[in-house]
Amino acid sequence: MSTLTLIVGMDFSECGERAFRMAARMASTFAGKAVIHIAHAVAENEMTLGRKVEKQAEAMGHAPREIWDRVVRVLDQEGIGLDTLPIWQHVRIGDPAEVVKQVAVDYSGDLVIVGTHGRTGVKRLVLGSVAETLVRDGHFPVLVAHENALSTLPKTKGPDAPLSEEEQEARKAAGGDELQRSVYRSTLIDAWRGLGRPTSPTKIV
Repeated sequence: MSTLTLIVGMDFSECGERAFRMAARMASTFAGKAVIHIAHAVAENEMTLGRKVEKQAEAMGHAPREIWDRVVRVLDQEGIGLDTLPIWQHVRIGDPAEVVKQVAVDYSGDLVIVGTHGRTGVKRLVLGSVAETLVRDGHFPVLVAHENALSTLPKTKGPDAPLSEEEQEARKAAGGDELQRSVYRSTLIDAWRGLGRPTSPTKIV
């Protein structure tokens, strides 16, 4: 299997850490065959005209250290060894969306991961709609690392019960090998297995 290259748009916020956390979890499952490239942008408008060179040097020196501190903290929280994942960081001057995109281009990214602010209503995307801009670009897949709030949503009333051991054995004996990975009942599939799967569409007159 070829190496999975993950590009993470990371700023100095919880959203940036959430994006890196998702990338680290994903990369750790690929048994040493994944690499993470962190892209951080220093905006041009942060440079004052009178001290542009000094401000640029200050930003370029400060950003890598702060990003790395956040990386170490997240990996420690996740129980992932720092030496188990190849991680590169790229601090560039420019528009955040363009910086993330260019890092993805330069390092042949397989997936771009960015975070969002979980605001109510419009729910604006992080870094002045960076995620939205990248999603709309269409040149590469983008994973938006939303905060997991599934616990705030209602569950299905009367969900399908897990198959009992007897039901699993009966299904296996019936030759349902392709269904062995299923944990829950599928009434429709069971009905098809008993009655025979339709072989032609029904004509409606």
